[in-house]
Amino acid sequence: MDKYPLFVSEVAEQRSLVSFCFIDEGTVTTARFEGHLNQYARLFARLHRCEIVYVAAQKEAFGPAQKAFQNFVNGRSQAHPNRLTMTDVARLDEYFRLRKLYESGQLESFDRDTLIRFRNYREEFPLPVFEALFARWTSIGDGAFQEAQGRTRPIIDPDCATFSTCLLEHNYEIFGA
Repeated sequence: MDKYPLFVSEVAEQRSLVSFCFIDEGTVTTARFEGHLNQYARLFARLHRCEIVYVAAQKEAFGPAQKAFQNFVNGRSQAHPNRLTMTDVARLDEYFRLRKLYESGQLESFDRDTLIRFRNYREEFPLPVFEALFARWTSIGDGAFQEAQGRTRPIIDPDCATFSTCLLEHNYEIFGA
């Protein structure tokens, strides 16, 4: 869905290693990377071996990314907690209600401030996990929030998940920032 590269390596007398690449866009925080990890948590938990390859143009990004990976594997990820908080539910509820009005063409419900809030929510909740929650919410209503609040991230065996880096050594400015 996110179109990041992934590949499978066959290692003699061992199980296959599935490698997932995350391409750093030069952002200052690791929030997108942590979101990426949480998005794939269920898949990582079911693999016998996996590797997360953090690809960046600056090696300074590797330290914070490795720390975020370790926090994720150890269940201490903060960017996208395992459970929705009450604040998240309130904002998501408003976003979902606005989105439903918007998608059904009820634009008369929107004034300038509401449109700005809706746009901000769309930027705040772009991950597939929120798309899935929206789909669930449209079918069962607010019960989707209770379900999401009760779910926990699967435990990932630290011995089965590894972190590596790949430094892009060439100048890619021709493609934009």
